[in-house]
Amino acid sequence: MMNREEDAIGEYQEILQANPPEDIAEIASIRLRNMERRINGLMANMGYFMSYNSNTNLSDDDPEEDLISNLNFSLAYQYKMKNGIRWRFLTTPSYEIFHAGQFDFLNTSTTLSATYIPKDITYVTGYTYRTNMGLITGNGFSRSNAFFAEAFTRKKLPKIFFPFSAEKVLTGLSGRTSYTNLNAEDSPFFSAYISTVGITMNQPLGQRQALNLGYTYVKNENKEFVGSDYAYTSNGANIGVEQGFPYGISGNINYRFTMFNYKNTDSFSQFTKRRKNKQHNIVLSASRRMKNNINLFTSLSWTLNQSNLPVGFILDPEQIVLGQQSTSLSDYDRLVFSTGLNVNF
Repeated sequence: MMNREEDAIGEYQEILQANPPEDIAEIASIRLRNMERRINGLMANMGYFMSYNSNTNLSDDDPEEDLISNLNFSLAYQYKMKNGIRWRFLTTPSYEIFHAGQFDFLNTSTTLSATYIPKDITYVTGYTYRTNMGLITGNGFSRSNAFFAEAFTRKKLPKIFFPFSAEKVLTGLSGRTSYTNLNAEDSPFFSAYISTVGITMNQPLGQRQALNLGYTYVKNENKEFVGSDYAYTSNGANIGVEQGFPYGISGNINYRFTMFNYKNTDSFSQFTKRRKNKQHNIVLSASRRMKNNINLFTSLSWTLNQSNLPVGFILDPEQIVLGQQSTSLSDYDRLVFSTGLNVNF
């Protein structure tokens, strides 16, 4: 996670030398090979999953459900220079079909990043270009340019659940900031400048168990007057627990709460009061490694959005997907069930 491949190689080798249980040894061997390839090499991944979405248009009164299929591919190349800087190129095209709505999207994401590790802190900075376009309907196109910076480190810290204990555990800490310029050409109310700052922490709780904590701040400034209802700032916090099991099985449960404070008065109701949304999200996920390079996964996500004001209009699902950066203005709840597989090459 910290992009410190050489250090990871050393730790995986120590695990194998300690004669661990068979399933642990297999995981360490797979990750050891992956780390050796990442230092200077090419890696590829292909995935396919199906999803059921109970509310694609994010409406409380008239939700539209859909079955979605997604085929994705990623190709990454990393090169390490003599001065220690690692250059990484990553491209990820994906194609998704909304079967009931009869529309689709071709999504592309291309990232160029540089990693530098002076001492105990890993620094990453880079640029990502994304596009999102409809093929069947022939309309709907958005593009974004994003600049980001990240920092990762590990420190021995007191246990979160036992803060007064003398024992300290090795804890992963990370921070990220990004700035995105999003242009939604067919849906200008989604065009925006988006600034994000976030921090995360990962701490072991016990054997094969870890605690994840995070906080994210988002500032969304819409470019067009027609999108003034969607200008907001948000504060989100999450807590999650991941658990590993024998036979390559792992599970995760995560809860996130986000408060959206909209910057402008509501244009439909003409209230002078500003809109505030509370959003709860619970995700349950599990995965199983079938072979060295094949993983099966499944996830169940439930979202509840609560608003203090009525809403004047509901977008159709195609526009909602096109403006992926923005939440609905209205009350709604949504259930998404997904299952699929990933294959590494």
